[in-house]
Amino acid sequence: MFHSVAICTGAKMHLSTCVWQMICSINTILTRMEHYTVDAFFAIDIILRIFVAYLDRRMFVLVYDLKKIAFW
Repeated sequence: MFHSVAICTGAKMHLSTCVWQMICSINTILTRMEHYTVDAFFAIDIILRIFVAYLDRRMFVLVYDLKKIAFW
């Protein structure tokens, strides 16, 4: 973002080009934020799945053992 702002301060730059560069840099920042948000939710999902009991289909019992939950 700062790079495009620095480029836009030149005297030979047209206003439409300058605005377009700023929009592109803001779009890049938003895209990165979206990726980080998805990654954060994915990490939270992995952590929560380790601590949530599951139903053993053969014995029809809830399994609470963390080792069995992590490696089922």
